[in-house]
Amino acid sequence: MESACGSGNFFGLVPDSFQDSRLFGVELDSNTGRLAKQLYPGASITCGERGGAYLEGER
Repeated sequence: MESACGSGNFFGLVPDSFQDSRLFGVELDSNTGRLAKQLYPGASITCGERGGAYLEGER
């Protein structure tokens, strides 16, 4: 799982020997996440969600 997938560049650089792997990613920015979903439709990408968790110092 790529925890901050951005536009999915990491998915585009997967070696040929891993082409059958399942790809998962999370992107907080919904625009960038939607772009990644368009570029890599075979990947499971969640975008714009935090699941209610806060980073330290964030409220």
